[in-house]
Amino acid sequence: MSANNNDNHGMAVFIGIIGAGFMFLFAFIFAAAAFFSLCMTLLCLLAWNKPRKFFGQILTPEEAREFVGRGLIGAVVLPVFVLFASVLFRVQVVHDFWIYFVLGGYTGGSLSLGFAGDDTDTPQELIKSQHTTSIGAAHPERTIDAEYEDVSSSPAQPFRFATWDDEEELRK
Repeated sequence: MSANNNDNHGMAVFIGIIGAGFMFLFAFIFAAAAFFSLCMTLLCLLAWNKPRKFFGQILTPEEAREFVGRGLIGAVVLPVFVLFASVLFRVQVVHDFWIYFVLGGYTGGSLSLGFAGDDTDTPQELIKSQHTTSIGAAHPERTIDAEYEDVSSSPAQPFRFATWDDEEELRK
């Protein structure tokens, strides 16, 4: 019998416990996000044809359709990517995991891509607001439109090519 009592097993157990903790945390976050996505999908289906007010916020049919559409795109893209990666790297995927890939794709597509969008204004409203905002603190009454009018109303100088002795001509 060997009396070698190395304490290396304690560190391995500690790392295993930390890893299991991260796995449980990930599973909890995944379940919470999937549940939230399911609830939002039900609300979106209620607002599919006419705007509805939920929790003080108005959900329009366009937003509802975008949410569900992004989720469906994610539900297709993630499993296709997993299939591609499994064929490319010759790794077999357990058949029981495919439902998680579809659910994770739907959840990720609907939630994360929704936060990436800009819900401030439409492009036409942004262009209008940029043309009517004031520029500079020195001229608060001037707008961008007024500055464009100033530039366009000034008489145009005839075009001429530059020469090597431009500095001498400017001194005269």
